Amino acid sequence: MPETPQSGEPGGARKFWRAFLGQDPDLRLETRWQKFMAFWGLHVPPPGRQDRLHIRPRFFKVVGTVAVLIPLVLLGTAYKVSTSPVLCNQCHIMKPYYTAWKTSRHNFVPCVDCHYPPGFRDTLWVKWQALAQVAKWATQTYSSKPFAEIEDASCLRSQCHSTRLLAGKATFKRGIIFDHRPHLEQPRRGRQLRCTSCHSQIVVGTHIEVTETTCFLCHFKGQRGARELHPIGGCPLCHLPPQGDIQLAGGTVFNHKNFVDERGTQCQKCHLDAIQGDGQAPRERCLTCHNQPEKLAKYEDHEFLHDLHVAQHNIECTRCHTEIRHRIQTRKEPLAVGCDACHEAKHSGQRAMYLGVGGKGSPSIPSHMYTARVDCVACHLTPKAEDIHRAQFTGRTFEASEAACVSCHGKLYAGMLDTWKLAMDTMLADLKPKLEAARKAMAEPVKDPKAMSEAKRLLAEAEFNYEFVEHGKGVHNIFYAADLLQGVNARANRVMTLLGKAAIILPRENLIRGGYCATLCHSQAGVVFKPEVRFEKRTTVPHQKHFFEYGAVCTDCHSPDKHKAVTITAQGCQACHHSAANDKCTRCHAAQAALYSATLETALPVKKDPNVMAGKVDCVGCHDLTKKHSVAAQAEKCTECHDKGYKDMVAMWQGQVGDAEKAAKAALGKAEASMAEAKKARRDVAAAAVLLAKARKDFDVVVKAKGLHNPDLAEAILTESRQAAERALGLLGGPGSRQ
Repeated sequence: MPETPQSGEPGGARKFWRAFLGQDPDLRLETRWQKFMAFWGLHVPPPGRQDRLHIRPRFFKVVGTVAVLIPLVLLGTAYKVSTSPVLCNQCHIMKPYYTAWKTSRHNFVPCVDCHYPPGFRDTLWVKWQALAQVAKWATQTYSSKPFAEIEDASCLRSQCHSTRLLAGKATFKRGIIFDHRPHLEQPRRGRQLRCTSCHSQIVVGTHIEVTETTCFLCHFKGQRGARELHPIGGCPLCHLPPQGDIQLAGGTVFNHKNFVDERGTQCQKCHLDAIQGDGQAPRERCLTCHNQPEKLAKYEDHEFLHDLHVAQHNIECTRCHTEIRHRIQTRKEPLAVGCDACHEAKHSGQRAMYLGVGGKGSPSIPSHMYTARVDCVACHLTPKAEDIHRAQFTGRTFEASEAACVSCHGKLYAGMLDTWKLAMDTMLADLKPKLEAARKAMAEPVKDPKAMSEAKRLLAEAEFNYEFVEHGKGVHNIFYAADLLQGVNARANRVMTLLGKAAIILPRENLIRGGYCATLCHSQAGVVFKPEVRFEKRTTVPHQKHFFEYGAVCTDCHSPDKHKAVTITAQGCQACHHSAANDKCTRCHAAQAALYSATLETALPVKKDPNVMAGKVDCVGCHDLTKKHSVAAQAEKCTECHDKGYKDMVAMWQGQVGDAEKAAKAALGKAEASMAEAKKARRDVAAAAVLLAKARKDFDVVVKAKGLHNPDLAEAILTESRQAAERALGLLGGPGSRQ
């Protein structure tokens, strides 16, 4: 049997406490003060005893226990206080939100139940963010416009709105029917919505309530035209037609049932003006939150912006978009819908022509006047004569007048507008029979269905561009119109080729070829058509010859949309001049051709024999235009007609001509140096000067003509040039002269 503790002995709990605190049962405590200090583990000696204060192990245990309990109590108290809405109201910037919460339907729900997502980990994270907010408050770096995100999990947690999706349709303000399930479970406009996409605080004074502006922005943005309205889901999705009779002005009685239910009349027939605003997102609104260039550059990326702001973060729509209002207009202004409701896109063709866009297969070429920001009213100055007397009934239409041209550009531009109109009419008239011939050819049977399909596509594009210029009035952008008609001409020719028919060839002078810059503008404006121009500051180009003799047009080398800009490059020149189809090499390489055929003129008497291949082998017989020009490429070309030994012969010819050129150059250098000294000494140099000038001229001719085109003649001319230089040196009495 276990022993029963005797009366007066401490029980088990008391023994444990004494053992834990280290209390000595034999310690005699005479005063209350000693007993109190002994409880804390401090032994105070009785009065009269020569002893010191003793610290027992119990002291450290008591202090450790208190040190742990006090922070825990303080932490628990701080957590309790920090989750109270009262604490939120202590900050002045939170007072409007606290007041809105206090008067809302959620005033019985603590702030943290919504602002803290469910789960201990999320709670700790939010607490950490709260500490950061405290630090910002202490350093006075906080924003005066607080922002918070509410997770869907907070709304749909147990005992809140966990069954909201199962509740079915609900009735919102003014009888609007709403269903949560499709809005939260299915993407809307390609975006996944959240609870706070509709329930937000975009108006101070309401807290987490649905505002109609959000609904209107989503359902109506981009859905209203001048003549029709197509809200997402349709009108009956949200509200049914009013029931009963409606008394209209003048005593008329109206009932929606007679029209909507029985005849299927659409709502916009009467309520097209029920939508006000367009819900645009001005770029400047981005600056209210962002100032980083890399973020502002994302303005045009609509998909990225909506995914980031709507799906990932709770950014209210109206922070970016302007408001859209939806209400019945009780006071209707006459013709408030505007002219576009009946006169739809009346000048769209002229507008597109002026902007230089919309054509098939043609680059954008804005009018020069458009790039100078010239508006329609700058040219359309004169009202139509027939409108003057009936303007009060029919209004007035202003026509373009050359007075506008003269007022800005001067008298040189007088008559230019009429010239442009005549040119457009002429070009359209020239192309009309070509298109008619193409249509007739399309009506005939064709064996190749692929060719027929391609011809059909090309003809459709040609007809579109033709009508675009005709109805868009090509004078609004004469260069773009001419470029479009040039494409019409090319497509019509291609159609006839595909169908095995001969195309109608237009005269070379026709402006469709692209020479409209000089013909339509420069010649009348007094712009000088220079015979020669410098290209890339190193090459002289025969400007007029390219147009009048070589068959080039302005837009082959110049930009059709950027005034005076040269778009051709050296590579572009090579592509034209060194193409395999080009048989007019002599137009640019006259010196080489003259040496090859021995028709060049020399100042010194030389026996001139043409190259043995002259008249038998043309330029491309020795020059492979598909490869980079070099002597090695020429030598390789020789083996196509001759044996491989001719490759070495080319090198030998080059060496002979090169040696003769070096010798002549050295002799000319000595003679010219001696000439300079003789002139300084004021000696007579007339005879030597004539001889030396002839030698220099012939030398330069051979160097320019490239001696390989006729090695024997080149060597003979260079030898004669060297000898003439030596004779001139002898006349001057210079060193190395032969007396």
